[in-house]
Amino acid sequence: MYHYSSSQRNQYQSTKRLRIFQWLLLIFFIATVVLAILLSNATAFKENYRASCLKDISYELDSALGQVNSLSRTGGSNTTSVLGKIRQHVYAAQTLVEQYTQLTNKSILPAQVFTELITTLDTFEARKLAGQSTLEQQTALTDSLTSLDNQLAILE
Repeated sequence: MYHYSSSQRNQYQSTKRLRIFQWLLLIFFIATVVLAILLSNATAFKENYRASCLKDISYELDSALGQVNSLSRTGGSNTTSVLGKIRQHVYAAQTLVEQYTQLTNKSILPAQVFTELITTLDTFEARKLAGQSTLEQQTALTDSLTSLDNQLAILE
């Protein structure tokens, strides 16, 4: 049986430690590269998500504004259905803003704006049913939706 001398044994152990250190260093380097790639992908995803949300919210507000512009100033027969479509687009935009806020902890638009829009829609509908002029509410809706759309354009 062959016995190692103490110097050979020490040299073998130091070589073994060096190999272990090299492997650990290689694993650490690979983990760092993978983590950097994942973080860059996450950042790109967040930016894409933000741009997508802003585009969708803008689309809903533009659609609501288009419906407001199609309203008859004299309170035509289709006013109630058009108000329903406007309300649908406002709720969709509100939901998208709430979803974005919950996922990112950053607010795009204040929730109060949507409450005011819905109140204006309710007032419009009540005045129409009472046979009163709705010109003031229609102007308020147009102004509010245009203002919101301009705010979103600044954020994009």
